[in-house]
Amino acid sequence: MFQKLVQEIRTLNHRRLRRLRFNNRQRNLARNLNRTPIETDEGFVFIRDRDPNSDVWERTERATRQLVCRLLPNVSLFVNVGANTGYYCCLAQKFGVRTIAFEPEPENCQFLCKNLAINGFKGDLELFPMAAGHPPPRIAKFFGTRNTATLSSDFHRLEPGEEGPSRFTPVAGLDDIVLGHRWMSNDMLLLIDVEGWEENVLKGARGLLASDPKPLWIIEVLPDPLARRPKPTEAFSIMFDSGYNAYQIHNHDGLVQITDKSIPSLMSDEHLDWN
Repeated sequence: MFQKLVQEIRTLNHRRLRRLRFNNRQRNLARNLNRTPIETDEGFVFIRDRDPNSDVWERTERATRQLVCRLLPNVSLFVNVGANTGYYCCLAQKFGVRTIAFEPEPENCQFLCKNLAINGFKGDLELFPMAAGHPPPRIAKFFGTRNTATLSSDFHRLEPGEEGPSRFTPVAGLDDIVLGHRWMSNDMLLLIDVEGWEENVLKGARGLLASDPKPLWIIEVLPDPLARRPKPTEAFSIMFDSGYNAYQIHNHDGLVQITDKSIPSLMSDEHLDWN
């Protein structure tokens, strides 16, 4: 009887703790959504969640943002897989480029929509609150929250006990949505940032990979030393087999071509441009 009572108390305390964490997260979300927007170098305003890594993001993403700014005027469709809070979506809208965005994390979607609204970007973006992956369409579990949300269970930032409550998202192939979309274009830029899930996105985009002319791809590839994997990601072989060349985005050296032989030494860097 005593052991049963102790177990019931533990269960009750666990439920209260989960409810408290949920309420705190909702309050933090509401507070952060009402933060004063910041002026960006690209000419729009943006609300970013309070994140201790924001300065790191600004520094590491600078070269990628500059590259995207050079490419957007030459395309008529931008596809952002793993759109997060919508920075690149806003950037594409600033350039007047129609945008298709995928983002399965509900709180990120709220930030994305708020950022579009405060800039008056309303007409030429479609948001799919789901993940892109390998067909057939299905439901998949995803881990973490906000900037660390991922469908990859071996994502390096997740530690035991940090997964939180189980959450699920619909998953569809890029081909299933983009190839049949009314905005489908021959001049297209795709940006993929999916925290270790990139090879699954590419497996669901075989039709896009085989398109002629070929779309432009920018893919953040999770470095192998930071992932609990026995070998580097298959994203490289998928892109090479589809006839693409690979270039690494450097902050100081521009684009540096990489090959099969150079991949192991480059897997400590995350940002790769496929062209």
